[in-house]
Amino acid sequence: MTRHRHLSFAITAIVVALLLLGVYPAQAQIQENEGYGLLSSDVNGALPKALWRGQPRSEIIYLLQNMPADAPMRAIQQVKRNMLLSTYDVSLLDNDITTKQDSTLPDLLTLRLQKLLQMGLTQDAFTLYTKTTPDPEQNAALAQIGVLLILMEKGLSTACLEEKVLSPRFGNISFWYNMDTICNDVLGSTPQGSTHDFKENPTLQAIYDDSKFTISANATATLNQLSPLELIMLFQKKRIDYTSLTLEQRPAPLVTRLFLNDSGFPEDKKENLNRIAYEQGLISYQNLPASDKMSLSPSKAPLYQEISTQLYKRHKITEEMIGTLLQESTQKPSNYVYIQLLSDSGALSSPQKVAQDNYNLGLTSFDVTMQKKINLLKIALDKKAKLFNNPPNVYEKHAYLMDDGVLQASSTNWVEWWENARKHGFLGLSLLLVLNNIDTTTEALNGLSQDETDQNIEKIGDIPTNNRLDMLKRFSNVGLIEQTRLLAREILAGWMGKEK
Repeated sequence: MTRHRHLSFAITAIVVALLLLGVYPAQAQIQENEGYGLLSSDVNGALPKALWRGQPRSEIIYLLQNMPADAPMRAIQQVKRNMLLSTYDVSLLDNDITTKQDSTLPDLLTLRLQKLLQMGLTQDAFTLYTKTTPDPEQNAALAQIGVLLILMEKGLSTACLEEKVLSPRFGNISFWYNMDTICNDVLGSTPQGSTHDFKENPTLQAIYDDSKFTISANATATLNQLSPLELIMLFQKKRIDYTSLTLEQRPAPLVTRLFLNDSGFPEDKKENLNRIAYEQGLISYQNLPASDKMSLSPSKAPLYQEISTQLYKRHKITEEMIGTLLQESTQKPSNYVYIQLLSDSGALSSPQKVAQDNYNLGLTSFDVTMQKKINLLKIALDKKAKLFNNPPNVYEKHAYLMDDGVLQASSTNWVEWWENARKHGFLGLSLLLVLNNIDTTTEALNGLSQDETDQNIEKIGDIPTNNRLDMLKRFSNVGLIEQTRLLAREILAGWMGKEK
């Protein structure tokens, strides 16, 4: 009896301590799920479970919050998706700051869901949310992203059922106040003819109360600046104007997703939309128009086109195709190079080793610029990770919490930050720093910037460049082998048949 009494007292003491610390059972459950992911094996693209080992939570949050939602290369979007959906052991983090249950310092689960929504990967985000969050309890930021995902995937009526349960918990926060106004309209509790009571949101006010209000689908900059709730309701209430739509400027991934979901999107612009959606990782290769599939392969040779197709589909190259490449290699020595690069990038079921003399002969089939690119790709695929087991000094943090509760970077010297993270073996931070320094200017996203030209081919190693081979080298340098191979296969798909 005494033993049971002592045990009961101990349990009570633990519970009281947790409550005094502000850790409630549901909050503990959310923290437990913080590292949960939909990907857990490197076969399906998962990153290492220990990706964040020893790394400051402050810098992880800062870099995830500021990571661009778009990129000029589909494979980069895939790397981001893999990172956001992977399973992690978050107990390994350096918890140098405490997360908050709001949007300033969210936990990693909430932050990953927010970034997936920004990237237009709403189905992935919804699945991750429903598998981890039976109830967000007092976590306002998690509850908010949950309602937005339900709104995207299940519609307004279902989202309003959730909102009516959750909104009383969060007081007078603008999002919940405005969502409540929207749901009152759905439930018919807004008096007919009266204006809607939105808090500090003229866009929602205009959507609901100005019968002439629309935003042009060509107004990319305006659309990209709207909040997710404003965007979703703009489309829900049919306030998007498709007159004279051109799609000359690439929309943000979430806007692209909303275009894809909109039954009113112009039929004659769907091919252009699908091309953008493919580049942003929102639709598969199979959903591309035939003309776009052809344009992705530079060669008219059926075999090269088929290999490119399989690479874009992320399928293995068959032994029959490799056999044909070998048979034709006497007339096309470039095939030796293709076979070796396909093998090094993991595109073959069985690795191949091309004789060095044959490989060198194959290189002569390409012009000088292409030879440089091939050599750089080969080096990146052969490179061993440059992570240091015994860093020379204590890691100097580059992100700090300001007095207003917002994280700020202490330096804009990204190369120094990246070198510091790499030398300390910080795999996750090294990856995030690369992903934060990809050129996402309008020119880059619309394919207008130079890429892998003679002018920048020798500058491999400078983080700010938008060079695909540079990004590949960065991933290789920190040991992200599968992500390096993923990028390499996309590059190879566009190279098949580029010999002189």
